[in-house]
Amino acid sequence: MSLTAKLRRAPLRISTGAYILNSGLGKFGADDETSKHLHAAASSTIPALAKVDPKKFAKGLAAAEVALGGALLLPIVPVGVAGLGLAAFSGAMLTMYWETPGMHAEGSIRPTVQGSPIAKDVWMAGIATSLLVDAVTAPAHDKAIEVTATVAGKASARQSRKAKKAAQKDRKEAIAQAKVLAKQAKAAAKIAAAQAGSQAKGAAKVAAAQARNQTKDLPSAAKSVARDAKAQAKDLADQAKDAARDASSKTSVRARDLAGAAKVAAKAAEKAA
Repeated sequence: MSLTAKLRRAPLRISTGAYILNSGLGKFGADDETSKHLHAAASSTIPALAKVDPKKFAKGLAAAEVALGGALLLPIVPVGVAGLGLAAFSGAMLTMYWETPGMHAEGSIRPTVQGSPIAKDVWMAGIATSLLVDAVTAPAHDKAIEVTATVAGKASARQSRKAKKAAQKDRKEAIAQAKVLAKQAKAAAKIAAAQAGSQAKGAAKVAAAQARNQTKDLPSAAKSVARDAKAQAKDLADQAKDAARDASSKTSVRARDLAGAAKVAAKAAEKAA
């Protein structure tokens, strides 16, 4: 039985079962007058009950109501069994209502004031009918729900398998692409390393050649510098000699001028004396 079916029937079973259970528990302590009243009402409908002791009849009726109320309240009792029990009980009550004089208007099903307390038990007959119809139709309904759930579950399983296969395929493709990219990266690294090594070797060769050329040019450069220094020294020596000659010549001229001036002055002095 599905959970939805149990929930659907629960209000009917609980309300009716609680009512009947309470009624049965109350009859266990019925006094002599109440027992006789119940026995007389039942005997008028079922004459065979007239031979039963009123006290025993009241207790038997109480036990039957407690059993029926418990069956309605307990969800483990199949709904068909509970519905049949309630149908039998409500049928007996309605039969007593119909067969007992004064409980309904003559030629009519409408209850009198005396028959209203029993006539209202017709609702139990309606609930019993509902439970029996539900018990008959529920298997097909539950089967349809089960089939629908099964179909949905299989469809979901197929989609899950497809999704799993697609994920596995994508994973394999991703792994393959990663391997290809790794190989490409490794090859690029080798090429880059080879290029770097070649460039380093070329740079080293160029630097070594430049160093050798510079080393070769140093002696010739030194010789050239020495020659230039020697020439400059010679020029300076010549310039010094020329300057010395010029100085000597100028000094001689100056000395002669001074000597002449002295002679002139001496003569002038003698004349003055």
